[in-house]
Amino acid sequence: PIPGSGYKGDSRARALDQASAGDRLIIDSIPEDDQALLEYLVGNKLVPGQLVTVKETAVTRGVVTLDCEGGEVVFSYDVAAKIWICPAE
Repeated sequence: PIPGSGYKGDSRARALDQASAGDRLIIDSIPEDDQALLEYLVGNKLVPGQLVTVKETAVTRGVVTLDCEGGEVVFSYDVAAKIWICPAE
């Protein structure tokens, strides 16, 4: 969101690292402060409004796997904690 824009996120939004395998979700926001991460997320079509399904949450390996329009995407729980999602309806 743009500072001062008055944007209010979805009240149901939570961090992706709290999701479970099988959850169908919509990306609410992604981090913008890390250019390389932003390019990776956008390149894999993980952008606000995108529908995703959590394929796996592997706590012992520290990774989350998503199915999305760009295919299968894997990243760390640290990254997942920076991505905000809402339940798909």
